[in-house]
Amino acid sequence: MLGLYRTNGSSLQTAGWASFVPIAIAVACVVALGHSPARAAEVDEAQKLYDSGKYAECIDACQKAIKANAYHEGWRLLKIRAEMATGRYAEVLKSYETTAAIYRTSVILRLLGHEVMRVNDRPKDAEQILKNIQDLATRDPWRYSDAANRVAIGRTLLLAGADARQVLELFYDRAKKDSPAAVEPHIASAELALEKQDFALAAEAFAEAAKRSPDNPDVHLGLARAFSDDSERASEALAKALQLNPQHVESLLFQVDNAIDAEEYQRADSILKKVFAVNGKHPRAWAYNAVLAHLTGEYEKEQLHRTVALVAWATNP
Repeated sequence: MLGLYRTNGSSLQTAGWASFVPIAIAVACVVALGHSPARAAEVDEAQKLYDSGKYAECIDACQKAIKANAYHEGWRLLKIRAEMATGRYAEVLKSYETTAAIYRTSVILRLLGHEVMRVNDRPKDAEQILKNIQDLATRDPWRYSDAANRVAIGRTLLLAGADARQVLELFYDRAKKDSPAAVEPHIASAELALEKQDFALAAEAFAEAAKRSPDNPDVHLGLARAFSDDSERASEALAKALQLNPQHVESLLFQVDNAIDAEEYQRADSILKKVFAVNGKHPRAWAYNAVLAHLTGEYEKEQLHRTVALVAWATNP
C-alpha cells in the first residue's frame, strides 16, 4: 500500500513539519482522554440528524444543548458543520470564533475552522490556523493520541504540503493499528487513495469505513467515486448515500457531474435546484451553473454564475 505514494520532493521536513515525526511517535505512547458515555450518546443522536440531512433540526438540538451548558465539544462541532452544510457562512464564522475561544487546544475544531475561514474569504486566517495546529501538536503531543486527532493532524500536514506516504504511515496507518474500531483513518486513507487515483485501494478503504459507520453518506459517496470502472456498483453506492441523506449536497453534485458528462443538461439543472434548496450559496453548485450556461451558449449568465460562485471565497481554485 505504501508503494503507491511516491515522494515528489516534498516531505515533512521540507514542508516545515519535521517536528511532527517525533510527535507521531510520542502520541503513540499516550492513552487519549474519553468523554462521558451519556454525553457521547446524546451527541450521537444529533449526529444522526446531521447524517440524515436534517440540518435545521441538528442545529436546533445543538443550540439547546449549548444553551443548557453542555460542555461536550461535539455539540459545537456539529453545529458548525450543519451551518456550513446550509450555507450559513456568516453565522458559522461567529460559531467558530466563539467555540475556538473556549476550546483552545482542539485541533479538530481548528481544522474545521480552516474551511470556515476560506468560505468567508479569509485565506490568510485559514493559513494561520494550519500553523496554530502545528504549534498545538508540537507543544502538547499527549493531547492528540486518539484516532480522530491523529487524522486531523495528518490532514493538516497534507494541506501544508507534506509527503502523502509519510502522513499515511505516521498518522493514518498508526491510527488504524491503535484504534481498530475508528472510522476516521479509513476515510482519510480512502480519500488519499482517490487523490492518487488508486481506485481499488480507495474502494477497499471505504468498504472498511462502511463496516464501522454504515449510515454515513460520505462513506457511500466515496464508494461511488471509487467504483469508477463499475457503473452498477457506483450507482448502488450513490443511491445508498442519497437514501441515507436526500439532501447530501456532495452526492447531488456528483450526480450533476455525471449528468453533464452524459449531456443531460436539463437533468443536471433540476438536480442543482435540489442543491440550492439546501445551500443557496454553494460555490461548486454555482460553478456548475456557469458550466451549464456555457454549454447552452448563455455566456452572460455564465459570467454571472461564476461571479456568484466566487462571492464567498474570491480565490477559490
